[in-house]
Amino acid sequence: MKLDGKVAIVTGAGRGLGKASAIEMAREGASLVILSRTPVELRETAGRIKDLGGKVLSLRADVSKPKDVEKVVHQTLSRFEKIDILMNNAAVIGPLKPTFKINEREWNKALDINLKGVYLFSRAVIPHMIKKNKGKIINVISGLGKIVIPPFEAYSVAKSGTHSPHPVHGRRSQGL
Repeated sequence: MKLDGKVAIVTGAGRGLGKASAIEMAREGASLVILSRTPVELRETAGRIKDLGGKVLSLRADVSKPKDVEKVVHQTLSRFEKIDILMNNAAVIGPLKPTFKINEREWNKALDINLKGVYLFSRAVIPHMIKKNKGKIINVISGLGKIVIPPFEAYSVAKSGTHSPHPVHGRRSQGL
């Protein structure tokens, strides 16, 4: 088991890639902290992880809210005592309309979840990874972050901010 003894936080783990990744990490031996703004979606993910014999902490959280991020990191450390992997997966694709029809609230929501959430979670876990001198941060990106195609303007702009690997304590995001 490649991830035996590791602790992973997966944002947006209620469906799609986040759900599949959390289940695979559990299959490889990781303990999981899974989160979504919609707890109902997390039940099936948590159930699948438990069926594999995995340990899981399921939390309702909004990645764009600093207090939610702090709560997730605190509860992860309280329960598992470390954070080895962060998968920034949570995203919203909308609003699906041309830029000139997007109001400021819609624009901000897209950037807050798709870009600010990556920043908030990375900022919160990096000090813990630095203390252990190890860790992995996986930022789920999109080809739409390299080119803007209507009506995905807000999503594309936000995802473009997550494309480059960011140095962490002298090392790249591929690992500490």
